[in-house]
Amino acid sequence: MTDQNNGNGTQYYQAPQGQYNDPNAQNQQYPQYQQGYQGQPGPGGQNYVPPNQYEELPEGVRGWNWGAFMFTFFWGIGNRAYLSFLALVPILNIVWPFICGGLGNKWAWQSGYFKDVETFRMVQSTWNRAGLLSFIICVAMVVFYLIIGATLMAVLIPLIEQGF
Repeated sequence: MTDQNNGNGTQYYQAPQGQYNDPNAQNQQYPQYQQGYQGQPGPGGQNYVPPNQYEELPEGVRGWNWGAFMFTFFWGIGNRAYLSFLALVPILNIVWPFICGGLGNKWAWQSGYFKDVETFRMVQSTWNRAGLLSFIICVAMVVFYLIIGATLMAVLIPLIEQGF
């Protein structure tokens, strides 16, 4: 299965070896070229809606997404979940990572970017690992700085009281 260009800019689908392929045949369907982009005319002239936009969320899609929580803006670009860009709005960016973490899987699935649940799980598993690792590193750094700060204060307070 490969895409070919016939010289005049029109792309057509090349069938696997041994199968007849006529790009002008009426009975063949080429869905990857019949669908328009979101908001663009698709087959029959109607606006294209991503395939997962209004269907019920399948099992395994719901849940917390550490990647969406920790890498809100970048995760949104990678998963075509552009609501995550609201993390760039001041004041809203305090709560928006939590909203993205909770609703991120739903938004990513509804973007229509993933063809099946297994692919979705594999991609989001990578984001989840990276996000969770990043979260653990951030928490460890905060704890480290609190310990260092408490130690410095424990050393400096007696020195200050003695008139150092």
